[in-house]
Amino acid sequence: MAERILRPEDIPKSLWNDDNLLHLPTALRDAYLKTLISKDKLEVACKEYQSGPIGGETPEETDLHFVRRFGGSCARVELAVLDPKNDLKNASDFFMRAFSGGRVRLLDIPCGCGAASAVLLATVAELRRQNVLPREPLEVIVTGGDKSDPARNYAELIFGELKEALRNQGIFVSVSLHSWDVMDGASTTSLLDQWLSNQDCDRFFLLIANFSGVLSNKGKIRKAREQLGEVFRWTGARRSTIAWIEPQTNEANRLSVSDVLGEIFERLKFWHYEPKVFDEKLTSKSNYLHPVCNDKTPSVRLLLRRLESPKP
Repeated sequence: MAERILRPEDIPKSLWNDDNLLHLPTALRDAYLKTLISKDKLEVACKEYQSGPIGGETPEETDLHFVRRFGGSCARVELAVLDPKNDLKNASDFFMRAFSGGRVRLLDIPCGCGAASAVLLATVAELRRQNVLPREPLEVIVTGGDKSDPARNYAELIFGELKEALRNQGIFVSVSLHSWDVMDGASTTSLLDQWLSNQDCDRFFLLIANFSGVLSNKGKIRKAREQLGEVFRWTGARRSTIAWIEPQTNEANRLSVSDVLGEIFERLKFWHYEPKVFDEKLTSKSNYLHPVCNDKTPSVRLLLRRLESPKP
């Protein structure tokens, strides 16, 4: 394997310390802390971990998800971006290449409270701040889709708190969040139109994270087949990079070998250039420092599927 763009030994201690402990980027921890305080949720977030809802359509469910699962959702994506243990082959290069500079259109589905796209950009910003990556001007147009209004409201707050820190590292972000139901064809078409309507960019990137809990519930993957197929068909037509990150759960494992998912990926045959398809089940795990409680180091595990269309 060729040498990685971001070598594990170059990852700064602010993100991965000598005890092999993952740290969320400081800017994101600060944004999360301010949001918890503004919502009077800091005390709840520091209590002993309890399992909570995955996402949440009601304000109450979303609050529980945000205070109990947001840190883990961030850590899982950060682990994929950094790959400090070299578990994921060259997956880190996907992120490093796509977000090195220029103009990128990022589709985040389901965006939830904004964890995936926020930690991706905050990690790149921290690598720039630590002089690991050059500060080339980077403009990112984030298009997020999620069914939950309360979750999208949290995402707006997180990005509102994060934008200045990103700007200080030459990363200029605009965020557009939309109501999206993977079971609904009209909302899927509308979301893709928002993402792809303007082609004035250097790269397209599709980030899917923490979707298995929803898709595995009562066979929803079959009901979502046509909509996900449309997402991949249009993503392929733009020769986009795709990263699909899930927790290592029974649901995610079943989904990763699903015949239905295989049928959906068949839509990629429409790509102008054959995509590179890598190992379907790349995995990694780590402990991470809780974003607001320094005495807690929960564990996080990920399952990664990666596809990338090569340059013509």
